[in-house]
Amino acid sequence: MTVNHLEKIKILHYNDNLTRPQDYTDRLYKVRLVVDSLKKKFAEINACERLCIDKHRLPFNGKSGIKQYNPQKPKKWDYKLYVLSEIDGLIHNVEVHT
Repeated sequence: MTVNHLEKIKILHYNDNLTRPQDYTDRLYKVRLVVDSLKKKFAEINACERLCIDKHRLPFNGKSGIKQYNPQKPKKWDYKLYVLSEIDGLIHNVEVHT
């Protein structure tokens, strides 16, 4: 990945901070549109009879208010996700732990 491409991705925003209400406490506000559109696409998939709920960890080292610290893991900082998926790994729903 080129430095120029990385700079474009770094400043990518999905919601405008100026239009956010003052008392709005959604910690996923900046990426809420992406999360909601993914959940909508996941819901369109027909589910099988055998589903499982699983906890996933997504390693992350940047600045974030929702990342969690786990000293027992090799990657200490991560996001915690709860995923409803089929046994073959096909995702039907996801929730980000905030």
